[in-house]
Amino acid sequence: MRISYKQLKRLRVETKSGTYLGHVSDMVLDVDAQNIVQYWVKGPVLSAKEFLVSRDQVYEISEAKMLVYDSVVRRGIEKEVKLPHTQIETSATLDTIKDS
Repeated sequence: MRISYKQLKRLRVETKSGTYLGHVSDMVLDVDAQNIVQYWVKGPVLSAKEFLVSRDQVYEISEAKMLVYDSVVRRGIEKEVKLPHTQIETSATLDTIKDS
């Protein structure tokens, strides 16, 4: 299956157990390998929270939604990422961001 950037950008994000996290708002690319490394997930409309989801934390992507493993929430994805997009390196992971 292929999905356009326009479709991906507004994709609903949930955990496998059904916890709603938000929508995909952007992504981080590895330009050398031309791969998506992480997805930026923006929380619900009234929330100012943004999250980073590593590609290995994604269980499944369909045209309707992105499912991530439940362990994503237990690993701290509910904590707000306060770094602007320009400060994130492509090799950064959720664990390195939350520890800083």
